Amino acid sequence: MYTRVADPKISLTDKGKAEAEAVGRKIREMIEKDGADDWKVYFYVSPYRRTLETLKSLGRAFERSRIAGMREEPRLREQDFGNQILSSSCLLQNIAIQNQPQFN
Repeated sequence: MYTRVADPKISLTDKGKAEAEAVGRKIREMIEKDGADDWKVYFYVSPYRRTLETLKSLGRAFERSRIAGMREEPRLREQDFGNQILSSSCLLQNIAIQNQPQFN
């Protein structure tokens, strides 16, 4: 997949969405268990598609009035190395070049 779709554009799987919804419910339960009546949540999320989709699924556990806001924060993203997966022929060429004898 990484050779066809850039990492930041990879979508969350259906399983991931279901897991995010379950985690959202668990977080809400933990907050409600604290006993405070006036609580709100604020979410920070990376700009990657799958993290935004995770937030969307997780956020379903909260009433809109309980969500204080959301901020997309690029500094939270994973380290991005780009699409660096080489084809097998390109990889073999690189190995052959690196193993050539050096003449001085």
